[in-house]
Amino acid sequence: MSTTTLELEVVKPLKLGVAPKLKSGDDGVAAKKLLKLYSDAQIGMRKIVALGLAAWEIKETQLKHGEFGPWLAANCPKLCRPDSATGKPKASHALSNYMELTKGVLEKCGIPTISKYLAEVAKFPHGGNLNNGGFLLIADKKVPVEVKPLREKICTLVDGKTQSQLFLEFKQADEDEHKPKRGRLKNSSGLTKEQRERAALRAEQERLAELEEWASDTVDELLENADAKNAGMLPPKVRAKLLDACDTMAGFLRRVGAAQGGDK
Repeated sequence: MSTTTLELEVVKPLKLGVAPKLKSGDDGVAAKKLLKLYSDAQIGMRKIVALGLAAWEIKETQLKHGEFGPWLAANCPKLCRPDSATGKPKASHALSNYMELTKGVLEKCGIPTISKYLAEVAKFPHGGNLNNGGFLLIADKKVPVEVKPLREKICTLVDGKTQSQLFLEFKQADEDEHKPKRGRLKNSSGLTKEQRERAALRAEQERLAELEEWASDTVDELLENADAKNAGMLPPKVRAKLLDACDTMAGFLRRVGAAQGGDK
């Protein structure tokens, strides 16, 4: 993977007779702000990955197993939610997504596990704002030599992209890597017909279990955001798409329920 950092595109100055002026305000100030906003847009994902790294470091190095949710509830209530089955606190959907996205970024950068990442950052020089993802947010000139290789890999991967683009990249890569050959279940080579049928049944049971978990999480997330401060702040076009999607799903579920004699 290339480690070249992203920079503003350099183009030759346009030949203009008289440079246009803004109707109001200072041209230089407006241009400087525009460039700053552009720069921030390019590195927006760094902040999300830094958040994910900070969360993983707290969870894996500062707390015992099972303490992360209660710690969030006590210290960062906005970043936790109750488990739909047990009622115990756990990371919010947003924080969980950021942490999973961060794991995907690390894997793409050649660090397969969080433990490997923690071992890597343990080599960072002491002092300064390097741990808890801080090495992604400091100026290039302040980055120690030991930290630059990992920083450059991450920045090259995430700069200028959105969460959706990265998730789509990771999903596509995972599907390509694990896609079974047509007509044969993955890892079924050499199995008897009966063994393949049992393996297919287990795979389908796992898929349905994951589907149920997704449905439960989706219900929680919809209810959690069904207020003026969340769904109420969506732009009209997004609200319309969400409403159409909910109507489509609701209509399908009603038809399924009617065909099966009614859902209880």
